[in-house]
Amino acid sequence: MRRCRVRSSILTVMATCLMTVSPAIVQAVDTSDTRLLASPAITEGKISFVYGDDVWVAGADGTGARRLTSHTGQERSPYFAPDGKHIAFTASYDGNADVYVVPVEGGEPKRLTWHPGEDIVRGFTADSRVLFTSQRAVFSRRHSQFFTIGVDGGVPHISNGPGRPRGNFRGMA
Repeated sequence: MRRCRVRSSILTVMATCLMTVSPAIVQAVDTSDTRLLASPAITEGKISFVYGDDVWVAGADGTGARRLTSHTGQERSPYFAPDGKHIAFTASYDGNADVYVVPVEGGEPKRLTWHPGEDIVRGFTADSRVLFTSQRAVFSRRHSQFFTIGVDGGVPHISNGPGRPRGNFRGMA
């Protein structure tokens, strides 16, 4: 009987703590205190980065920062297209990492891949196709391969990747 009372009181204290902490968790991103910028990408006159699990874009001098994504999922690894008009990134919106692209001016991110394994953006090819790694065509999870896909979607194609024979490389990112 005494154990039930102790457990009950512990649960009450924990619930009280959570109720007092939860408003702090729900607060918006503080853009005046940006010390945790990650994954920078740069193109002529613009930079892109991840802050607060969202993709942002700003002028090359850091002015005019604006958020491009605001989904509750996690975004990472932004890369500019060679023409500077799109940003490709990896996002985990539905519990899985997939490839997305969004115009630099803003708009709705477009999902490009739907594979159940992780598809991780690694950049763009010279002909403006999104370059990403995936384990979709390997028999073990020890290796990944390079694939490309157009910014308008379509079927991913296996790629040799940057300096890799047959699209294979060892190790994980």
